[in-house]
Amino acid sequence: MNAKGEQSTRKKNNKKSNDENTNAQSKAKKHHPQKKDQQKDRSKPKQNNEERDTTKNESTSPKKKHHSNKKLPEMNFAPYLSKEECSQKLKRGELIKGTLRINPRNFVDAFISSIDSSERDIYIEGVAARNRSLPGDIVAVQLNPKEEWKTNRPGEPDEKSDKDVVTKTGKVVYILEEKHPRVACGFLKPFCHNQFGFALLSPNDNRLPRLMIPLTECPDDFKNQFSNYAKTLFIAKIVKWEKNKAFAGGKIMRSLGEAGHIEPETESILLCNDIDSSPFSEKVLRCLPDGKTWKVTSAELSKRRDMRKECVFTIDPATARDLDDALSCKKIADGLYEVGVHIADVSYFIEQNTALDDVASQRATSVYLAQKVIPMLPNILCEQLCSLNPGVERLAYSVFWNMKSDGTIMSESFGRTVISSCVKLSYDHAQRMIETDDVNDLVIDEFPPITGDFSMLTILNTVKNLFGMSKHLRQKRFDSGALRLDQPKLSFTLDSQSGMPNGCAVYQYKDSNRMIEEFMLLANMAVGRKIYKHHPNRAVLRNHAPPQEVMMEEVAETCKRFGIPFDISNSSTISASLKSILAREDSGFNKETLFTALTMLCTKPFQNAKYFCTGTIENESAYRHYALNVPIYTHFTSPIRRYPDVMVHRLLTASLDKSFVVEADVDQLQTQSDHCNDKKWAAKKASEQSSLLFFAVYLLECGPLMEKGVVVGVLDKAVDVLCTRVGNVVRAYMDKLPLIKYQFTTSDGKPKLALYWFPEDLDSSEKPKNINEEIAKLTERFEKKWEAQKEQSDAIPEDALKQELCLFSEVNILLKVERDLPTKILGILAHPKNENTPLLEF
Repeated sequence: MNAKGEQSTRKKNNKKSNDENTNAQSKAKKHHPQKKDQQKDRSKPKQNNEERDTTKNESTSPKKKHHSNKKLPEMNFAPYLSKEECSQKLKRGELIKGTLRINPRNFVDAFISSIDSSERDIYIEGVAARNRSLPGDIVAVQLNPKEEWKTNRPGEPDEKSDKDVVTKTGKVVYILEEKHPRVACGFLKPFCHNQFGFALLSPNDNRLPRLMIPLTECPDDFKNQFSNYAKTLFIAKIVKWEKNKAFAGGKIMRSLGEAGHIEPETESILLCNDIDSSPFSEKVLRCLPDGKTWKVTSAELSKRRDMRKECVFTIDPATARDLDDALSCKKIADGLYEVGVHIADVSYFIEQNTALDDVASQRATSVYLAQKVIPMLPNILCEQLCSLNPGVERLAYSVFWNMKSDGTIMSESFGRTVISSCVKLSYDHAQRMIETDDVNDLVIDEFPPITGDFSMLTILNTVKNLFGMSKHLRQKRFDSGALRLDQPKLSFTLDSQSGMPNGCAVYQYKDSNRMIEEFMLLANMAVGRKIYKHHPNRAVLRNHAPPQEVMMEEVAETCKRFGIPFDISNSSTISASLKSILAREDSGFNKETLFTALTMLCTKPFQNAKYFCTGTIENESAYRHYALNVPIYTHFTSPIRRYPDVMVHRLLTASLDKSFVVEADVDQLQTQSDHCNDKKWAAKKASEQSSLLFFAVYLLECGPLMEKGVVVGVLDKAVDVLCTRVGNVVRAYMDKLPLIKYQFTTSDGKPKLALYWFPEDLDSSEKPKNINEEIAKLTERFEKKWEAQKEQSDAIPEDALKQELCLFSEVNILLKVERDLPTKILGILAHPKNENTPLLEF
């Protein structure tokens, strides 16, 4: 979720502008950059978009006196370099190219990655220095003089020492590529009694500028009845942003509906992430055969290995309808098996350079939301022609291994096949088989029907053989240095009538999931090697860069301060260090909680894995996938939902069939790979935002929830808390708590917050009998608090209850949503006496 409620305190700029963006820049120059929210919080909580509107009081109060001399907020953005000058300076190394990231919790802080992984990210301080670039844009940055760089020690931003770490600062001088879709969703508000002829759209995404919307584009009655639209979401396009304007120019696309409702909020998520959810055109659909009547022809069958009589089956989530992978395993000698991974042959149906290929390449990925899927391909392809449904003949691309029971691979081969799956198993079905020794212990009626001449015993033995091999494969992977940083993932059950979430659970990753994962990874690695061997300059692979050294060093330094050994030398040592935490009993922390917190902190230094074409990277060592710790990797196993897999299928076909030609050169393959990277990242963001939306709606209707949490960031006025069960990080502000006092200190590089609570907590003591008694108790408490503050004394009552928070401290935190901010999840620390409050069950 974006953090609308966390805006920086600002001073007026030299021109006395009333624009808070300029003020934020002026304010920010007096501070060090906030790095990953673990440094001292330098500002008051940001206000929400409604509060940050400097004209709110004027526009909502008819008694306010009209000021005709009011000026539009100004901003002195620097003019961009010319394209030619920028290009030359980039070639000479005078500028740095990077992707802009803006801190959603403090929008004056922005960064691009440093070229040198041993250095901190380059800090872009303030709105003016961003120069009208938006999150995700590819920008050219000019470094500031060294005297303007920031010097600070990790964890101690305001103290100097012999271990100071330098953070380079810079400014955007050119936008190389506008990756952000220039779309904003938010609320429409009047501005200065309409005297300038436009209204303001305040985006929900705090990183975006406010938009000037001409009144002629607003609803007809907005000018006089703007309060009717206070809860209406509008979607707008940023059409211009002049270098002397604090606000960008915008154009209303349409109204979406009332905020907090699932459908308008979901549409906002899709539009703001530039996700195409429109129906497929007739031109696209005409590229496909009839899904109900299509059959494998004898001519096509003659070109493929016939596996229709083999024991092949799928294992997927119970609700899956696009089944794109299947497994087989048959004994060919004592201790030796032929194992097959069979992937839907999607590329057979998608001819190159057709309307279907064009739309698939543009969408690039399916998008999985909490309540639905936005498919990359038409349903006729996803759920009929290509889905490996049981009992029907389907075209597949297969990888085969002759494999020993201990996972030792003797040989591998590739080929196109025809299969007929004998059963559609869910992960739960497969898990029961893994845990069962006797087939008679399985309740047959609880399993789907089996087609063909196969029994439940055959399926059971095949699953158990595959699982046995997968355990050895997995062990070998991690012994060789693979790293996995799992995060909790929420799933929801929905009311069949309203579509509202009525249940919430953390997805359980089981042995059956791990079994499928191992064989899919094995297939992807095998195909990656195959296509690279045959297409050394045109192979589409997937790499994962090492983490940023300086950030990993900060993780290690943090652990050292808390007496936790943590070796960051490579993926293997990081993995071993995390595992060792679960085995320790003397860390002073709950080991499971500590493991969860450190796993989350270790994800921050990593960049996303990316698709690339080998012909664009000279150094073969850059192909490496760090987390998997393998030199060559690609995506082959999900062509129904990922376009890179379709590209890889075509390259594999060309490596097996000399008559087949991939109609794309190196530059085209790289351009498409870059596009797939962008779309995959957008889909990931949309999926996460959808999950947060549904969790917020669930909290609003069924909450609040008391959750166990662990502190993962300590600031001077707040703490960031990771809710260990649901995986959300929320910021809890001290000034939102009924505290007597709180104090921020730093000792031995460890920031701490001391909280002094009233000895009794209203929520944990005897409940008031009525609302008047409750109000009286709250009034008494806050009067004591204000009285203590008024005295400006450091004295703390003897009966105050002290709670000291530092990194990795365990807390109870109340998660709630208020109806006036229906998508914002608030975190409120529980009184220490509430530490035994039972968790509400999902």
